Amino acid sequence: MSQQENKNLAKCFYRASASDFYKIPSSPIAYWMSDAQVNLFLNKKISEYGKVGVGLQTGNNSQYIRYWFEVNFHDINCHENDTSSEHIWYKCNKGGEYRKWYGNGLDVILWKNNGAALKKKCTKCRNKK
Repeated sequence: MSQQENKNLAKCFYRASASDFYKIPSSPIAYWMSDAQVNLFLNKKISEYGKVGVGLQTGNNSQYIRYWFEVNFHDINCHENDTSSEHIWYKCNKGGEYRKWYGNGLDVILWKNNGAALKKKCTKCRNKK
C-alpha cells in the first residue's frame, strides 16, 4: 500500500490510547469520547460532594397528583417558593417526553398544609418496616 493510500485510509479511522479506557470505571470501549469527557472521570465522584438520593415519591400518584386542568385553578399555588399559602395544589415537575413549545409542566401535587396528608402516609409506611 502506498503512503498516499495509507493517509487516505487514516481519515476513516480513529486511534485511541488503550490507557484512556482505564480512566473510565469498568473500562468500556468509548473511543468517541473527547478528552474533556474522559477527564470528567478523573475528578471527584458526586458521592464525595454530598449524599445522592431520590426526590419526592408519593407511592400513589393517582391519589396525590393531578393534571393542572383537572383541579380548580384557584386552588393551585402559582408562586414557586410560597409554601405559606393556603392553596391545596402545587406545581410538580415529573418530567416526561420532549415537548418543543410548552414543556412538561402539567402536573400538580396535593400539598395542602405543607403536604400533611402525604407526609402522614409516608410516616406510616416507614414505621411498618
